[in-house]
Amino acid sequence: MPKDYLFPTGEATGWLRKTADFMASAGARYLVDCTSGPVSMTLPDGMATGAGVIAKDAAFSWGTHSFTIVPAASGLAMKVNGSTAHFVTQIAGDELNLVANNTGFGIALTGSTKDLVRS
Repeated sequence: MPKDYLFPTGEATGWLRKTADFMASAGARYLVDCTSGPVSMTLPDGMATGAGVIAKDAAFSWGTHSFTIVPAASGLAMKVNGSTAHFVTQIAGDELNLVANNTGFGIALTGSTKDLVRS
């Protein structure tokens, strides 16, 4: 059973299933299934401070095919953990939480970040 997440706006959103590359929306929760191949999630340009995005390995498939977080072209989400590099994970069953902040760090990424690879 997935956790019930509330973002700073106080709104809870449903889980959206993704099996191909997609553009994330602030405040959304994604079940990402990489069974058929790698999937990339591009962060939105207009993320406000405190806005979040959650991605969860829906099929425990990230160990077989990678899941990539692509920073936005502009705005707070241009950087993830202070870097403009793409972040790649191949950790089956992982969940990644991304929250925008305004410190120049960009998006704070939590989850199994010790195993993420910048590309």
